[in-house]
Amino acid sequence: QRRLDLLDTNMSGKSICMRCDTGIESRGQRARIWPSTLGELTLHRRYVHCTACGHGFAPAQNEVGLPAGRFTVRLQKICTLMATTVPFEMAVDLMKQMTRVVVSVKEKVDAMTWSAVK
Repeated sequence: QRRLDLLDTNMSGKSICMRCDTGIESRGQRARIWPSTLGELTLHRRYVHCTACGHGFAPAQNEVGLPAGRFTVRLQKICTLMATTVPFEMAVDLMKQMTRVVVSVKEKVDAMTWSAVK
């Protein structure tokens, strides 16, 4: 959280839209929860919005490598491994037992697609 706060302070007023390269406005701090292998990770980060194209994002979140998706990168990799080595239903059950994270079959498919794109 400290690193996000420091980045938010340093990046304040300097953010440019990633889509259209115009200035953006802050919408204040927003909390975000990511399921992780260690439990839920709740962080607060500044959220910005581009009035020109409508794109919204959290610049510091992008800078530290936190995903835009539902899972942390490590949990995403575990999810992908499970989805590609055992049947989907078994993968969902194993994820629940091993990480206490409930993952839908659709999220398993999304995880595989995400990994293929990376």
